Amino acid sequence: MKRKICTLVVLFSAAVMLLAVGGCRHTLYVLFGSEEKRDIPAEFGELPGHSVAIVVFSDPQVQYEFPMVGMRLAQRIAVEMESKLKKVRIVEQQRVVKFQAQNLSWEVMDKTAIGKALGADYVMFVSIMRYTNRDAGSFNLYRANIAAEVSLYDSGKSEHEAMVWQTGDLSVTHPKDASPGQTGSAAERILNEAERQFVELLVKKFYDHHKDAVTE
Repeated sequence: MKRKICTLVVLFSAAVMLLAVGGCRHTLYVLFGSEEKRDIPAEFGELPGHSVAIVVFSDPQVQYEFPMVGMRLAQRIAVEMESKLKKVRIVEQQRVVKFQAQNLSWEVMDKTAIGKALGADYVMFVSIMRYTNRDAGSFNLYRANIAAEVSLYDSGKSEHEAMVWQTGDLSVTHPKDASPGQTGSAAERILNEAERQFVELLVKKFYDHHKDAVTE
């Protein structure tokens, strides 16, 4: 009996301390192992059952340093979308690249025209503004930073009303704290993880998911 009372006293004391430091939700998670989650609805949930062409534009400086960035990022987005969204058909990236090569003014074309040319119900236009694997001005601080503006266009609508979804500066930095002294071999690993986080963050905009409340 005395041992049971002591245990309860210890738990009560721990709860008081955790409440003071982390709040009620964090306390419940630590003490009982349960994690409060909240539902996050899709910002645009109409992609299932439709076809999507992923078209990537990259800043000239980014394109110069990473010439394959467009195809690389588009392919990762396609894989994630096919994994998370039911019955979504992604236009083959080779077709998109061929279309861009054959239409040198594709950047200023109507997005609906691009969608119709590629046979896509929607065009996802990804404009890459930053794509780096090192801090600016540094030779050995390896930290990836990816930032882009993304818009979604309905090919079946007139151009002036075709944009059905848009996000501002969607960005990811990995790792949060750059570590000096890492070798160049770390650059690809760091960039790969940043891409994974960016793609996951983007595709979550198009399906309902859960978010751990205690991590907010």
